[in-house]
Amino acid sequence: EEFISDAIEATKRGGSLIEQLLTYGRRAKLAPSLINLNDTMSAADRLVRRLFPSNIEIKTIPNGTLWKSHVDAALLETAILNILNNARDSMPQGGEISMETRNVQINQDFIDPHREDIEPGRYVMISISDTGHGMDKRLVSKVFEPFFTTKSLSEGSGLGLSMVMGFIHQSKGAIRVTSEPGLGTTFRMYFPVEPVDTSPMSTLHVARQTLDQEKKVLIVDDDSGVRSVLARQLKDEKIKVFEAETGDGAFEAMDSGLHPDLLLTDIVMPGALQGPELVQKARAMLPDLRVLFISGYPVEMTHHAAGIAPTDKQLIKPVSQDKLVAAVMDLLIED
Repeated sequence: EEFISDAIEATKRGGSLIEQLLTYGRRAKLAPSLINLNDTMSAADRLVRRLFPSNIEIKTIPNGTLWKSHVDAALLETAILNILNNARDSMPQGGEISMETRNVQINQDFIDPHREDIEPGRYVMISISDTGHGMDKRLVSKVFEPFFTTKSLSEGSGLGLSMVMGFIHQSKGAIRVTSEPGLGTTFRMYFPVEPVDTSPMSTLHVARQTLDQEKKVLIVDDDSGVRSVLARQLKDEKIKVFEAETGDGAFEAMDSGLHPDLLLTDIVMPGALQGPELVQKARAMLPDLRVLFISGYPVEMTHHAAGIAPTDKQLIKPVSQDKLVAAVMDLLIED
């Protein structure tokens, strides 16, 4: 059970990494969700304990009553790992890293000296401190500049911390760094607090109760493994699922009498009919057909945008079961 749990976590991290690379390379939008920063800090802690040398001690101090924040969890973990890697590199002979979360109240006096574009109010903070060689004021002033690095070309690009700052500013937060030569460095990241949903049942839970169990979904994907996983996840919700390997096969099934309520289709597939073309032909027969596009690459959404209607939903692989089910429920439940 422990090995399976570790494998699942590693798979999630791999999926997150791919998602991050695609997000950065194609400048896709952030995917924020309401999270507890303790969870992300713990995930990063588990990972680096396996990778960092034994002469580096890692301590975590989670706040037991931490407020939640609306943050892209995958990119937050990347930011934490980036800072942790820099901390490790600053302690070649070993040392200590401390991570801590805290609730803070930010006022105008905190904002004005740095001329930051953030609002006063409640924030959650995660701080990462090390006992490394530290930096002088000149280095501290340059640490977030793109391509600035004290490492050799083979060890770093100088983009890591500038990307961290960009992500945090896009999340309407702030980042501060303090350092003293010979004493170490501390990074503090601040994210605004979002109100917690206090409704007795989540939207997804209500949707599951409301869904008509007679609804039919046709899944179209040329990857049998992906298709099988998607089908199993929807069958867990008692949804009737049909499968097709290609757009041509899906249209043939619909032309022969299969009338799905929802078409869940990949965008680029073998055969004459790609996802958007399949949807156009299917809607000629079934005008009320709901559509959920799923793809591994955001660029495909852009290239085939002409065939995608404003009411259609889009997901980028890899997709968690909750995200998939939420999108399907939203499309299937009548307004």
